[in-house]
Amino acid sequence: MIKSAIPVYFCRMTIYYCYDAHCGWCYGFSKVISRLATEYQNHFHFEVLSGA
Repeated sequence: MIKSAIPVYFCRMTIYYCYDAHCGWCYGFSKVISRLATEYQNHFHFEVLSGA
């Protein structure tokens, strides 16, 4: 197995979740994105961005 000098963190794709704190749909989807972030934390890097 070849080991990379680049940390694994930099090799993962980043998923950006942009949401509006006042949006009902975004509020309802928060449990889904939380579960995805937990289950796939070793495969993807998740960034949450709040806007209004």
